[in-house]
Amino acid sequence: MSKYTENHGHYFTFPLKLLWFNNPVNQKKTIQDCIDYSIWKFMDSGKCGNGTDSSKHKKAQELLNFSGGTIDKYKNTGSRISQTITKGDIYTSVKTSYLFDAMENILKLELLLMVAAIKSIIGHKRNFAKAYTAVIIRRMYGHEMPLSRRQFTKLVSDGMAKRMFTLIPAGRGYYVSIRFTANELKEKVLQNITKYEGTRIEAAQAGKDIRTLKKQLQAEYKQIPKTCTP
Repeated sequence: MSKYTENHGHYFTFPLKLLWFNNPVNQKKTIQDCIDYSIWKFMDSGKCGNGTDSSKHKKAQELLNFSGGTIDKYKNTGSRISQTITKGDIYTSVKTSYLFDAMENILKLELLLMVAAIKSIIGHKRNFAKAYTAVIIRRMYGHEMPLSRRQFTKLVSDGMAKRMFTLIPAGRGYYVSIRFTANELKEKVLQNITKYEGTRIEAAQAGKDIRTLKKQLQAEYKQIPKTCTP
């Protein structure tokens, strides 16, 4: 991979566990594997058409906003990683620029891990979710890590300052989002709570109405004259 251009609308999608490595020496190769695997899967997804590998590669470069790399390299990496993937693996999706910057040590690795973890919690069909510190840390490293509250808070502050994600406190956890600003997220959470409360009240009223109707039917049934069978 030789270069990419700044564009915040392009994402790489890959199994989160690919980032769970312990040896910093392997950082660049590991992130490169995430990139190569993402491109290989994208080329094979149908989003690049049904033409030749060369045409798919060209289309992938256009849609994912990168240049360089070889088709054979993507295939080899994709095939190797696919053999390690299981049904229950968690996937994430992060901006292409984050992976390139982390590979070149422009972006702190822990920030890449945090944004990837948060996105994996939110999923692909939602714009925000409820999360907890312990869950975020497990998603970052694949296991429990001795990350202090101060270290965690510093990472959150750095990530929010770079507008990589948003976390707002909510009881013992947080509401998290990749898409929304803090004010937008607060508004969406408020709307969601209001909708939930409305649905809960409606359900409670429906239950009350059903109980009332049941009593009425029972009362009417008691008033029906009993008939004797011969």
